[in-house]
Amino acid sequence: MNLFSQDIHIHTKLSSCAGPTALAADYIRLAKAAGYSLIGFADHLWDSAVPGAPGWYVPQNLAHVLSLHGELRSIPKDGLEVRVGAECEYDLAARDIAITEEAAAQLDFLLVPNSHTHITNPGGRDDREAHAKYMMRAFYDILESKNARYVTAIAHPFLAVACPYPWQELLPLYSDDEFRRAFRAAAECGIAMEFNPSTTAGMGMDEDSMRAHPCFRMFRIMKECGCRFTYGSDRHSATGYARHEKTERFAALVGIGDGDILSIL
Repeated sequence: MNLFSQDIHIHTKLSSCAGPTALAADYIRLAKAAGYSLIGFADHLWDSAVPGAPGWYVPQNLAHVLSLHGELRSIPKDGLEVRVGAECEYDLAARDIAITEEAAAQLDFLLVPNSHTHITNPGGRDDREAHAKYMMRAFYDILESKNARYVTAIAHPFLAVACPYPWQELLPLYSDDEFRRAFRAAAECGIAMEFNPSTTAGMGMDEDSMRAHPCFRMFRIMKECGCRFTYGSDRHSATGYARHEKTERFAALVGIGDGDILSIL
C-alpha cells in the first residue's frame, strides 16, 4: 500500500478554522479523482468531559465531530473508504490528551499534535527554547497518556504552528540523540508520525534542497527508529484539493516503503 493512497487529516466546516467550502461531499469527489483509496475526516476536538477547554474549542466536542456521520450517509462513496476521526488537542494543564477513553473509543482514528504552540503560548511567542521544550514535553505526555493506545499518529510532529518566525529554526535545537529517544519511544507505543504538506514548507523540489532541509534529518531518524507513518493533507478547504507532489517526493527520498506505513483500513 502506498503511503499517499490514504489521507487521514482533513478538516470539514465542523472545524472552526475551516472555511465554508470545506464540504465532505466535495472532498470525497476530489479524493476519488485524485486516486485515493481512503480519506479520514479529522475535525478539531476537545472532549466536553475534560475541563479547561479554551473558548474556541468549547463547541468542538465529540457530538459535534460525530455529527458528520449523518452527512456522510447521503454521499455516494463509489468504493472510496471514508473514516471519521478527530484531531484532539493536547491539554497542557493536565499534561494529557483532551479526551476520555469513552470518547476515543467512538472514533475511527485519533490524531494528536504536539506542536499547537499557538494554543498554549509557551514562554512567550518569540522564545525559541520554550517552544522546543514545550513540544518535546507534549510529545512524551502524549505517548504516556492513559489513552495513548487510541492515538493513531502525532499530527505534524514538531512543526510549531503559527510561530512569529520560521518553525524550521526550532528543529536544530534538538540533538540527534533527543530525537532518537523520542522516536524510539513512539515506535514502541505504536504511534505513527504524520507526513504533512507543512513538512516540506521551504523546500525546493530538487533532492539537494530536500536533503538540506531540517525536516530531512528528523524524518530519517524517525525511519531509523522504526516509526511508522501516515499521511495527512491537513486541508481546511476542498478548493484545490489534490495530491501533494512535493510531500510524496520527500517521503520517497527519506526512504519510506510499504512496510513503514500505518493503515487504518
